[in-house]
Amino acid sequence: MSRSFSWIRIIPILSLLIFFVMPALSLAVERTGWFMGGSISMLELGAKGDVVTVDGDVEFDVEEQNAYGLVSNNYFSTTNTLGLGWENNQLQGGKLFVGYRHSFHLATHLDFFWTLPRTEQLQGFPDEDDPFKEYVEQQSTRWTYGTTRLMIDYRPFEPLPLWFFTGGVEYVRFSSRLEFRWQYERISDGELIRTYEAYEDGGSAVGGVIGTGLQFFSNPETPRREWFIVMTYSYVPFNDPYFAWDGDFLLGGLALEGGLRVYLGDQQ
Repeated sequence: MSRSFSWIRIIPILSLLIFFVMPALSLAVERTGWFMGGSISMLELGAKGDVVTVDGDVEFDVEEQNAYGLVSNNYFSTTNTLGLGWENNQLQGGKLFVGYRHSFHLATHLDFFWTLPRTEQLQGFPDEDDPFKEYVEQQSTRWTYGTTRLMIDYRPFEPLPLWFFTGGVEYVRFSSRLEFRWQYERISDGELIRTYEAYEDGGSAVGGVIGTGLQFFSNPETPRREWFIVMTYSYVPFNDPYFAWDGDFLLGGLALEGGLRVYLGDQQ
């Protein structure tokens, strides 16, 4: 996927969704009770900030290609930026949730979200100016990410039953693995020597979530299924050790989500 991806590309899609969803205004029915369901989501991970090294604050961004600087302070690793070498900061995943609608205006739910593992590999090349000809032949990174959210949905206006706001708290957990394959030329006999290093670390943090979306029932006579689309922004600062250094970057981000709620029982 290209690094030039922009949320602007999603705007026409959202416009079409809204165009086809607006006729469902007449299908909106007041319903209370327990519900459960699932959704798919695209998350633009924040993952920017700083890493505090012996050289001071160094910029961290998952799209920067200097991952070895996270685990070492060798002469070539103390650059101005550190990162995981991703082509972009997008994570795709799915969510399961359970909740309760208290009234027309108010619903609460507990969400469990997991992303697909994000993996990247970068090939390295020798520096002709390096007399030792030592270089990272291959850098591999793997990132896993999951969240738990406690959310409140609020529909403010009965004449607009599709539109709702949402907000709550989010707990994020993540893990990452870095692998490096080194190659250098032994000066004594010119033989190529290859070595391997691997590191694992992760963490967790708590933050807040806000968003807005649309929801509608698929059948006005038996409104047990409720479709929705929602856009959220989560602010989750991470301020803990990350590999060899202290991290200070964001774990949340902007997400677009679409899914289905199914109400349990016959209560309306």
